[in-house]
Amino acid sequence: MTISATVFRGERVRRADTSVSRNPKATDVQAARPSDVVAWLGVRPAIAIGLIAVAALSFRLWGLDADSLDMDEITQVAMYRLGLRGIVIPAAVQGQPPLDYWIGWGLQRLGLAPSDWWVRFPAAVFGAGGVFLLGWWVRRMADTFAGVAAALLLAVCPFHVVMSQQARPYTIFFFFALAAVLAFLHARRRMTLGTWVGFASLFLCMLMTPWTDPHFITVGLVAFAIGA
Repeated sequence: MTISATVFRGERVRRADTSVSRNPKATDVQAARPSDVVAWLGVRPAIAIGLIAVAALSFRLWGLDADSLDMDEITQVAMYRLGLRGIVIPAAVQGQPPLDYWIGWGLQRLGLAPSDWWVRFPAAVFGAGGVFLLGWWVRRMADTFAGVAAALLLAVCPFHVVMSQQARPYTIFFFFALAAVLAFLHARRRMTLGTWVGFASLFLCMLMTPWTDPHFITVGLVAFAIGA
C-alpha cells in the first residue's frame, strides 16, 4: 500500500511538471503581465470599471453648484418651462436638438429646475456614465488593463469634469456616442432584431444631442460597415 501511494504521488508530480512545461501561461512571467492587474485584485472588469465610474460621479457632484449658472446655461434652463412641444423650436434656434432640454423639462415638472445643483445633475450622471462606457469599450478593443486605465484617465480629466458640471448637452452626446458604437458592434455580432432596435434607439438619442458632432460618428460607422 505504501509503495502504491509513493508511485501515485510520483506520477502526479511528473504530470504536474509536464503540464507546466507545456503551458507557458502557467509561468510566473505570464502572471506578471500588466493586463492581469485586475485579476490580481480578484475583481471582475465590469466591477472595477464601475467603481471608477462611481468615483468619477463623486468628483463631478462635488461642488456642482459652487458657481452660478453662466449665460448659456441660463438660456437653456429658461426653456424648460415651455413644455415638450414648445422646447423644440427654441432649442433648434440655439443650434441644439431637444433631448437634453426634454430631460430638463422633466426636472421642471418635478419642481427641481430652480436649483442649480439639480439642473446640472444630469450632465454629471452622463459624464460618469461616459467614464464607464469608455473603459468598457477600450477593454473590448484592447484588454482589461487598458480599459481600466482609460476609465481612470477620463475620470480625473479636468476638462471632462468641467463639462460634466454644466447644464449643457456636452456629456450627454459623449455618453450616447459611446453607447451607440458599442450597440452597433454588438448588433453586428448577434444579428438579431432586438440588438438592431437597441442600436437604433441609442443612435437616435445620439442624433438628438448637439447638431454637428453626431455626424462624425455616423460617417465613422458607415465607413466601418463598408470596410468590414
